[in-house]
Amino acid sequence: DVLEALCQEQKRKGMEEVCEVGEDGEETCVKRRKEGGPAPNPSCISTTHHPPDEPITITAELLEEVMPDAEKHHIEQYTPVLNEHMAAYGINKTPLRVA
Repeated sequence: DVLEALCQEQKRKGMEEVCEVGEDGEETCVKRRKEGGPAPNPSCISTTHHPPDEPITITAELLEEVMPDAEKHHIEQYTPVLNEHMAAYGINKTPLRVA
């Protein structure tokens, strides 16, 4: 699916892998957004593993991921947009709550 492919591509571009070797010699790698990297596309919200009947709670973390520069108190104006993206994923039955 095209959207999914674009999202993957965008994640790849906007993320960097940071690896650290712990005291036990185990290497742990985390992906994080590159400094000054492109902001993720709002249509790339990870909704794929969400059970359809549960409300999706938009958390500050999710917001940060979706729209890092958004002013949090303007979230209400984004809700319709987010709902639209949800609908695009075929889960428009899912009510959206802001945490």
